[in-house]
Amino acid sequence: MRFETLFCEAEGRVATVALLLLGLLCGSARADVRIEATGRVETLPAPANPHWIWAADPLLQRTALIDLDEEKLLGILDGGFGLTSALFPTTRREIYVPETHYSRRTRGERTDVLTLWDSISLSAVGEVILPPKRGINALPVANAALSDDDRFAAVFNLTPASSLSIVDLEQRTFVEEISTPGCSLVYGAGARRFAALCGDGSLLTVTLDDAGREAGKKRSRPFFDPESDPVTEKAVRYGDTWLFVSFEGFVHPVDVSGVEPRFGATWSLLSKADRKRSWRIGGSQHLAVHQKTGRLYALVHQGGPDTHKEPGTELWVYDLAKLERVQRIELRSPGFTYLGVPLEFGQSWIWPFNRLYDGLLALAPNLGIGNVVVTQDDEPLLVTGSNFSGSLAVYDALTGKFLRRVRSGNMTTLVLQAPWGTMKEAPGALARVAAPARQAISGEPDPSTPEGDPQSCENWRYCAIDGFLASTCGGTHTSCPPGTEMSPITWLGTCRNPEDGQDYVISYNDCCGKGTCGHSFCQRNEGEKPLYYTSKNNDIDWCMGTRGVIYNSTVAIVVGLATSPE
Repeated sequence: MRFETLFCEAEGRVATVALLLLGLLCGSARADVRIEATGRVETLPAPANPHWIWAADPLLQRTALIDLDEEKLLGILDGGFGLTSALFPTTRREIYVPETHYSRRTRGERTDVLTLWDSISLSAVGEVILPPKRGINALPVANAALSDDDRFAAVFNLTPASSLSIVDLEQRTFVEEISTPGCSLVYGAGARRFAALCGDGSLLTVTLDDAGREAGKKRSRPFFDPESDPVTEKAVRYGDTWLFVSFEGFVHPVDVSGVEPRFGATWSLLSKADRKRSWRIGGSQHLAVHQKTGRLYALVHQGGPDTHKEPGTELWVYDLAKLERVQRIELRSPGFTYLGVPLEFGQSWIWPFNRLYDGLLALAPNLGIGNVVVTQDDEPLLVTGSNFSGSLAVYDALTGKFLRRVRSGNMTTLVLQAPWGTMKEAPGALARVAAPARQAISGEPDPSTPEGDPQSCENWRYCAIDGFLASTCGGTHTSCPPGTEMSPITWLGTCRNPEDGQDYVISYNDCCGKGTCGHSFCQRNEGEKPLYYTSKNNDIDWCMGTRGVIYNSTVAIVVGLATSPE
C-alpha cells in the first residue's frame, strides 16, 4: 500500500501525518480551531468511583466498565473464551482476569492465563500461565477467588477432575495445582484458606502455607441435602459469612472466619403464603448484599419445581439482622438492544408521548432479569441485567425507585460486578467525584448542539468517519479509551466547521488493541470511495501500525486547515 506524507505548518511547528485522501493541502490561513496532537490515550481517574460497575458479555468475550451516574462506557477488558469474571483486590490498583485462549481462536493450542490489568490504565501489566484446565461454565461467580489478604488467587479447574490452580500475586508466579476430588468451585475463606462445595453437601477447606502450597485439606459435615434441596452456587459474602440459598429458598449461612467453617441456623426467604403462591428464587446471579446496611437482595419469580434458573420478576429485600423481608421491588425491563444498540425512542418527546417506550416495554414479553448487583457506598445503586439485553436498569437501592436505563455496548449481560467502595483507602478517598461539565471548544459549535457535541454522530468533525466514537467508549474525540493504542497510520477527511465556515483536515486515527467498543457506531461517508480506491476508503482497519491490530474505536483530530490544490 502506498502512502504520501503531508507536512502542515501549524502554530510554528511541523506535524507529519499519513495522507490517505489525496488532493488535500494545508492552508496558510489562521485557524480558528486549535490544531491538535495525535497519540493521546485516556486513563481512569483515581480513586475508582463506587458507582462504576462491570458488565460481562460472553458473546463479545469482554467485561465493560460503566459509569452509572454519567451513563457512559469508560473502558473494557477482553477476557478470551467463556465468561469474563474479574477479581478485584482491595489492597492494590490491579484487576485479575482468568482467561482461556486458543491459538486459532476457536481451535488450536489452548493457553490459560491469569492476566494482571492496571486498574487505572486498563492495560495488561503481566500474566501468569496456568495449567490449561480452567473450568468453563455459565456461572458468574466462584470460578476464581482471592485470599482475604490478596496474596493468592485460586482458579477452579475441571477436566472433569476438579482442582485449584494457585497463583502468588506478589511474585506473579504459578505455585501449584491442588486436587479437590468430589468438590467444585472456589470461595475465599481467609488469608490462607479457600473453600469448595462438595457433591455430598459438605464444604472442603483448603489451607495454604505462606508460600501458597497445600498445607492441609478437610471436609466438613454435610450442611445441606444435594438431592432434596441443593444450594445454588451463586452465594454472596456478608462480612465473613457466605450466604448460600437453596432451590426451595432456605438460606444456609457459613462463617469462614475461623480455621473450620461454622454453619449457622437456616432461615427462609419465603413464607408459607409465598410458597402457596409458588414464589421461588431464580436467575443466573440472583443475590446481592449491601455490606453497610446489611440488606440482602434476592431475585424471585412465580414458578414450579426446577425453575431455579428462571429470571426474576421481583426483587425481595431482607434485613440480615432481623432475618425478615422488608421490601418488595417490582422490576422494570432493562430495555431492548440489537447488537448492543438500544432500541428506544421518544425520551425527549412531550408528555405523555415520552412514556410510550416504557408502555411498550410493559406489554412486550419479559426479557427476564437474571442478574443483580448493588454498589457499596452510602448512596447505593441497584443494577439489574438480562441475558437477552445489553442495557441495564438502575434503581435506588434504599427506596427501590427505578431511576434510569444505562447502555453498556454489550449484546448480552451474564455477569455484574460492583467491586469498588470497599477499597482499603484513607477515609473519604472514595468520595464520588462529579464529572466536569462539558466545556465549549474555542472556534467550534456549542457542545449542547449536535454539531458541537463530541458524542453525537452529527458533530462536524465526523463528516467522513466510519466506526465507533472513541468519545463514547471511554476516550474523547481526540484521545483513545484506556488500555488502547492510537494507530499512527490514519485516513484523512476534510470537514467544514459551521462555526467559522472553514474547512479543516481531520485525522481519523483508529484506537487499537482492545475488542470492538460496540457503543455509538457512526457512519458518514463524505468523499469516501470503494476499497480498491485505497487512499479514500474508510472501511480498512488501520490498526496495522500498532502492536495490536484489533479495532476498538476512532478519534477525529484537527491537524490543519484544508484548501484545494492550486
